[in-house]
Amino acid sequence: MAKESREYEEKVVMYNDRTLQIAKDRVPRMREIVLRRLGFNLGEPDFCPGGDRSVDVHWETEEYEVLLNVRPDGSARYYGDNHANKKIEGGLR
Repeated sequence: MAKESREYEEKVVMYNDRTLQIAKDRVPRMREIVLRRLGFNLGEPDFCPGGDRSVDVHWETEEYEVLLNVRPDGSARYYGDNHANKKIEGGLR
C-alpha cells in the first residue's frame, strides 16, 4: 500500500498560485449554491491537487459532501449531495 501511495504522489502535478486563487474566489459562489439548493452552510474547505493542474475544493461532513474542481483556465465543475436524496451538479465560469 505504501508503494502505491508514493507512486500516486509522484504522479500528482501541483496547481499554480493563480489557479488556487481562482478556486478561493469561487468559494463564496459555491456556498450560495449549496445553501440555496441543499440547505447547508458550508464550512471551510480543503484545497487539493486535482488532475491536469486543477484544484479540487472539497467539503465533507456527516451531512453532506461537495466537490468543486477548478481548472487553470478558470472553468469549474461541481458536484454535491446530502448523503440522502438531494444532489447538485453544474459548472461555474
